[in-house]
Amino acid sequence: MTTESSARHPAVPPLAFYETEAANLDGPPGSLIDAVELEAPAGIRAWAVLYRSTGLDGAPIGVSGLIVSPVVSVGSGGGRRGSAGNGLPVLAWAHGTTGLADACAPSRAGVAAEDVLTIVDLARQGFVVAATDYEGLGTAGIHPYLVGPSEGRSVLDAIRAVQHFPEAGAGPRAAVLGISQGGHAALWAAELGPSYAPDLDLVGVVAASPPIDLQAVQRAVLVGPQPSEFSWLEALLAVRAWHEVYGVSIAGLVTDEGRAIMEALGETCPWELASPVEHPILDLEIPEWQALLVANSPGHAAAAVPILVVAAESDEQVPASTIGPGVDRLRAAGSTVQLWWIAGTHVSTLTDPAAAAASLAWIGDRFAGRDTADG
Repeated sequence: MTTESSARHPAVPPLAFYETEAANLDGPPGSLIDAVELEAPAGIRAWAVLYRSTGLDGAPIGVSGLIVSPVVSVGSGGGRRGSAGNGLPVLAWAHGTTGLADACAPSRAGVAAEDVLTIVDLARQGFVVAATDYEGLGTAGIHPYLVGPSEGRSVLDAIRAVQHFPEAGAGPRAAVLGISQGGHAALWAAELGPSYAPDLDLVGVVAASPPIDLQAVQRAVLVGPQPSEFSWLEALLAVRAWHEVYGVSIAGLVTDEGRAIMEALGETCPWELASPVEHPILDLEIPEWQALLVANSPGHAAAAVPILVVAAESDEQVPASTIGPGVDRLRAAGSTVQLWWIAGTHVSTLTDPAAAAASLAWIGDRFAGRDTADG
């Protein structure tokens, strides 16, 4: 373990930190490979971590992420949700779309950057935050974007990792909070929990602005005359990832412009690229593609914990029309799901202060053992 012990810590992890030797992968999922303490705001400690998880082929892999924890003296009260003696509640944070390139991994920015202030705020609420980068984002290999089992395992093993890291003061119980792609990942973590991580004590999952029924989302945002500015880039992220993960042929699927953008997405984060001028995908109804949309939509098995879906009425990336079919899908699989609607656009489900406070209050109720009802 290479945890920093000096009074001054680096703001970001060194690039060499993300390199994992095959010999270091031997160990159970969720066990730590390495950690380095980072510069953090007053009252907060933060670490970049490498932990073991399971790849889509069943082989062990290394996944990177962040652990962020409030500074709590041993034996003192740990805020309104726990104490250092009992261990603080764990909140697994699942981030939204950042891209496929290693440079797009959130942990590479440390915790001083404004775009990851969310996890610092969560730590200030009294949580130990386990924030995965997801498989292949920052570390070796392709990032399996919107591949449900990969995302879910990365989230669940991040919880295991923080509980294997005594410095963070984590307790045995955990919840999951994710937005957009992270909402998709959170739902897959809920679904995989009973089979992949029965050792974890999950109390609930919040999925904000989640793409649930991927077929419905695709048809709503891409088939219409005016997709949102980011929708085609997200679609090309999925095409490139699924081409590499599943071997999906892109012949007849993507235009020449689409191919050029796909190549660029391997090295560049999507917000640095211009949206396609014309539709870059030629045929969205290829049976193999449609089957993968179904396979990677959560709702194949019942979650063992309650789920809260928070949706925005004017969401331009995951339209409101797709949420009902998605929630129906989850409930049909046997999951207990509450659905809350808010006014606003895609990111409003967590950037709106009232919506964020309500979601955290719901999570707090789950840690307190209060019942929730399907509705």
